[in-house]
Amino acid sequence: METLRRQPAELQSFYAEIESDLTILGVTGVEDELQENVQETLRMLNVAGIRTWMLTGDKLETAINIGISCSLVTNTSNIITVTEITDSAHLKKELEAIE
Repeated sequence: METLRRQPAELQSFYAEIESDLTILGVTGVEDELQENVQETLRMLNVAGIRTWMLTGDKLETAINIGISCSLVTNTSNIITVTEITDSAHLKKELEAIE
C-alpha cells in the first residue's frame, strides 16, 4: 500500500476503479525462476475449470515464452493482449471486448 500512496492521484483513482468488486480466490507470484510444480498446478486449475490470466510488465515475447515454459500457454491457447492502456475507460473497453 505504501507504493500506491506515492502514485499520482490519477493512477490511484484508476487502481481503485479497476480493483473494485473483486473476489480473490487465490494469488501466487512467480519471480524470475518458475516455482516447483507450477506446470502441474496450472493443469489442475484448468481441469477444475478455473480461468487463469497472466498479467505482466514483461515484453510480450518474454511473457509468451514464460507462459509456454510453465504450460500456461499451449497450442490451443487463446492469447489476448491488452497493451498501451491510456486510462480506465480504455481498459474497461478492452476488457469488455474480451468477454
